Amino acid sequence: MSFSKAIPSSIRKVLPALAEDVARRRNPVGSLNLCRSILEAALRELEVDGDLGGNTPIIKRIESLRTRGLITATVAEWAHEIRLDGNRSTHELVGDPQLALAYYEFLRLFLEVAFDLPAKIKAVKAHKTRKSKPIPGRTGGF
Repeated sequence: MSFSKAIPSSIRKVLPALAEDVARRRNPVGSLNLCRSILEAALRELEVDGDLGGNTPIIKRIESLRTRGLITATVAEWAHEIRLDGNRSTHELVGDPQLALAYYEFLRLFLEVAFDLPAKIKAVKAHKTRKSKPIPGRTGGF
């Protein structure tokens, strides 16, 4: 399984292992932990110029991005669920494979919208200004 190069490499490196674990319904505790870690890394990447600093708790990152309109209230709600269930899996060593799958699917979509879609839009805009070169990574339309 491949993931967009627009997704930060630190996140992209761990996605295949998470995908395999949730697909095989193994290690739900670790999967929930990894979902939380991926979410936190993605939120950190979405900050404007690292404005919150490296040690900012994930709860503050979620609320800061929601307040500034960088994520929707619904995304913030899901992010809090991932945060809470990730914490629970860490401290209580419990995990539900269905939750791990649901959070993985959410993260795939979130990462696509947060990182891949802006890269595609940028490529289309660049293509429109050049008009003669093909859009990178595309053989047909969207």
